[in-house]
Amino acid sequence: MKIEKTKWGSNKRSKRIFMVQSLLSLVFIHVIALTCVSGDLPKDRRLFVIERSKNANQICYDLNFHSRGNLDADKPLKVYWYNKTDRPGAINNLSHIQEKYAYGYSSRLIGDGNYEITLVSLS
Repeated sequence: MKIEKTKWGSNKRSKRIFMVQSLLSLVFIHVIALTCVSGDLPKDRRLFVIERSKNANQICYDLNFHSRGNLDADKPLKVYWYNKTDRPGAINNLSHIQEKYAYGYSSRLIGDGNYEITLVSLS
């Protein structure tokens, strides 16, 4: 039986190494792209953002502090649209439907200033 060499190597190990290197390269490129895209957003209280494929606008989830520096117990997160397309830099509140069915959240104090947050789209 004759074993033919492929351009990626002659055994499964070299193919796996190539696949792992390719995957790591894609992850690295994705992280760099997100860092560059999100570079203009305020980050001092940012937990995360949701980006959609429809346009570049983002839904931002920031910690919501009182003026005294304590987390707001009733609304621990401030959720809003960050416009990056037609009015760059503009901030808009979610609509009632968006808040109730898509991008809103529910929260529950679990003790010692810690909260359990559930996105409404996941509940």
